[in-house]
Amino acid sequence: MGIFADPWFMLLLGLLLGWGIEWVIDLAYFRKRLRFVEGSERALEDRDRFQKQVADQSRVIEDLRSQLAERDLVREKEVERLRAEWDALRGVAEGEVYLEPGLESTFESVRGEQNVEPDVIEVIPVKPEPVEQELGEPLKVYVKAAKRDATLATGERDSLRAIRGIGPKYENMFWEAGVLTYKDLAELSEEALLGIINPEGWQKVDPAAWIGEADRLARNGR
Repeated sequence: MGIFADPWFMLLLGLLLGWGIEWVIDLAYFRKRLRFVEGSERALEDRDRFQKQVADQSRVIEDLRSQLAERDLVREKEVERLRAEWDALRGVAEGEVYLEPGLESTFESVRGEQNVEPDVIEVIPVKPEPVEQELGEPLKVYVKAAKRDATLATGERDSLRAIRGIGPKYENMFWEAGVLTYKDLAELSEEALLGIINPEGWQKVDPAAWIGEADRLARNGR
C-alpha cells in the first residue's frame, strides 16, 4: 500500500483536502458577499446622486416660479396702466372730461364762491383752435373744463350733472342741443330727451326721472 498505509500521511491528506474544500466554499461565499456589498455601495451612490439631482431641480423650479410670479406682477401692473390710459383716451374721444384728483373739486369750490352779479363778470372769448394747437392733449382737456366752468359761473347754463344719471358726456350733448338749464330740460318730452342723447340698448336711462328732477331743481332756483 505504500505511503497510503501510513496513518499520519492519511491524516495530513485529510486535513489538506478539508482545508481546500473549505477554502473553495468560503471563496465562493465571500465573493458573492463582496459583489453584494459593492452593488449596495453603487446603489447608495446612485441614490445620493439622484437625490442631489432632485434637490437641484427643485431649486431650479422654485427660481422659475419666483421669476414667473415677478413677471406676472409686472404684467398686471402694465395691464392696469394700459387700461387706465385706454379709459382716459376713450373718455376724451367721447367728449367726457377727466380731471386730475382734486382739480374738479377745486373748480366746484371756486364756482360756489362766485356770488357776484352776472353783469360784473366779463368773460373774454377764447378761440379754441389756436390754444389747442399749442397745448398737449391733457392740457386741452383742462382748458375745456375751465371754459365750461367759466360759462357756468355767468349763470347762462346749469350744471346738468347734478341730476342723478347724467354725466359729462350727456351734459355736453344736452348743451350742444340747446338744453342749457334745468328749465330747458324739464320742458322736454321723454321722446325728445332720448332723441338728444340717443343711448345704446345696454345703457339704462330714466328720462322721466331726469325731467322730474330738473323741474324740481328749476323751481327751487338751483
